[in-house]
Amino acid sequence: MQANVRVYEYQGPMLHAKALVADGGLVSVGTANIDSRSFGLSFEVSSLFASPSVASELETYAEELLANSREVTRERLAKTSVPAKLAESAAHLLSPIL
Repeated sequence: MQANVRVYEYQGPMLHAKALVADGGLVSVGTANIDSRSFGLSFEVSSLFASPSVASELETYAEELLANSREVTRERLAKTSVPAKLAESAAHLLSPIL
């Protein structure tokens, strides 16, 4: 948020895939996070496409997901309860072994 990036939380069922569209024609889709665990230990993968038509389809799909999402705002974060913040911190600490 400090860098003027807008963050949205998807409100539908779990969504594990990661996707990126760059310059309207380069697409990356997969399950891998950008970290050593995903690439080295979890055997997750991503595919790279150079296709304006695939990029267009993915952009349309992303817009549909965004319609079922809510924006994370500073005001919402400020209202997060102390127990919720503690639970999030504990989950973050345990994430390497989960």
